[in-house]
Amino acid sequence: RGPKNIILLIADSTGLSQVSAAQFYKEGPSNYDRFPVVGLIKTSSSNAVITDSAAGATAFACGEKTYNGAIGLDKDSLKVKNIMNIASEKGMQTGVIATSSITHATPASFFAHSKSRNFHEEIAAFLPNSEIDFFAGAGLQYFNKRKDSINLLEVFKNKGFIIDTLSLQNSKGDKLGYLLAPKSMPRMLDGRGDFLPKATQLGMDK
Repeated sequence: RGPKNIILLIADSTGLSQVSAAQFYKEGPSNYDRFPVVGLIKTSSSNAVITDSAAGATAFACGEKTYNGAIGLDKDSLKVKNIMNIASEKGMQTGVIATSSITHATPASFFAHSKSRNFHEEIAAFLPNSEIDFFAGAGLQYFNKRKDSINLLEVFKNKGFIIDTLSLQNSKGDKLGYLLAPKSMPRMLDGRGDFLPKATQLGMDK
C-alpha cells in the first residue's frame, strides 16, 4: 500500500551543517538518523551566492531555480506549476501549515506566484483560488484588513472554506483554514505551544 500522508517539513535555515551539528552534539541519536533514506536537493538561487527563503522554497515547491525574492516563478518571472497543483490533479488533498504568516516566502511558494516575497496582499489573494484544502498559520491582516478593502475571508467562504480566526478546533468541512494571528505566530518562547503538531494532526485527520 502507498503512504496515507506525505509531509514535507521545512526547517528555517537548515542545511547540512545544522544536520551534522545535531548528529554530533545532541544528547542521544538525532531524529534524522531515524530515516532509512536521506536525499539532497539543490535550492540555490539563480542570481545570488546566498539563497533566500523565496528562491529556496520555489525550488522545493516547483523544481525550478529562480531569483531571490521570487515566489512560484522561474528565473524569467514566468509562472511555474507547483507540487500542490500536481497532487490535486491526481486527486490528492493538500495543505500548508506555517508557524509564520501563511503568506511568508516558504509557505507562499506552494500556492502563489509573485515577483516579490514582500507583496503579502498579492500573495494572500492566491490562496482562496488555489488547490489547497487545508491551511493553518498567521497573516490574518493580509486577508481582512487590505489596502484594496477586499475581505478575502468572504471569498474563502464562497469557495467552500470554513475559516477560524480564534483557535485550532476540529471543524468539519471539506476545506478548512485557520488564521490565528494578524502577522505571525508567537515564538515558542512566547507561548506558541503545540500549534505545529496540533495543526499537523488536524490536517491529517481532515
